[in-house]
Amino acid sequence: MADNKITVLIGQAIREGKYLNITYKNQNEEINPFWISILDINADDELYVNMFNVTKDDPIYDAKIYISRIQTAEILKFSHYDVPDELIRKINEDESLQKYHLMISGKSTTGLYVVSRSIFYTTYYMGNQTATKFYGII
Repeated sequence: MADNKITVLIGQAIREGKYLNITYKNQNEEINPFWISILDINADDELYVNMFNVTKDDPIYDAKIYISRIQTAEILKFSHYDVPDELIRKINEDESLQKYHLMISGKSTTGLYVVSRSIFYTTYYMGNQTATKFYGII
């Protein structure tokens, strides 16, 4: 998976409070599946996460993993976790983490957004609620 796509999905997971389903290459070069909730991030390729190996019983809390070792990632759509307030502030204000932001470059009248890194999604407005449908990354 391209680093761009993983980077965008990490930012999206933090902003939406969603778990990521990842495959991760460990130090022994083995690739294992995990569900992760992101607790902290820094510009040095590090994430601090709670991780759950779907093939094992015991979760790993507050683990440090490296973004460059994530092989695949996808948002677990129907998941939720409480994102730490400090992480939300950090991703919104720390300039070294700008690559995790989606920058809107255009909006059509139908609500289809085209954003940097060629990400496409539509936002639907229903009264005072919104829903976003993600179409993909090119």
